[in-house]
Amino acid sequence: MDGVKRIEMLTNDHLHRVGTKHRCIIGEKNNPVMVTEAVKLEPGHIEFVEMDEKGMAGLRFVFDQVSENETHVSVDMLIKNNIMMKLMFNMMMRSKYLKSMQRSLENLQRYLVSQPVAELAV
Repeated sequence: MDGVKRIEMLTNDHLHRVGTKHRCIIGEKNNPVMVTEAVKLEPGHIEFVEMDEKGMAGLRFVFDQVSENETHVSVDMLIKNNIMMKLMFNMMMRSKYLKSMQRSLENLQRYLVSQPVAELAV
């Protein structure tokens, strides 16, 4: 993810599963605790949701296999159904978030293209 320097796992799990907590370290302050809320694994489809510990905002990641060598990735921003939260997000954070997410997806694509195929197979 764009701007993330490291991840601090707050639970003993090294894999994201429902209930695991981690912190994305971006700067000295304001590094919220994120909780994995939901995970869905199906052949050719992976989906997981992580929300901040207060349940105010989070992300839903969806990975759909298109072919053996291609995956469609989508990311949805989730915001608590509160008119003030949505208004603040749209006025102050939406543009910055979209640019950051675009950079994050570009970073992911560059990383994947640079990896040997054998290392990607899990």
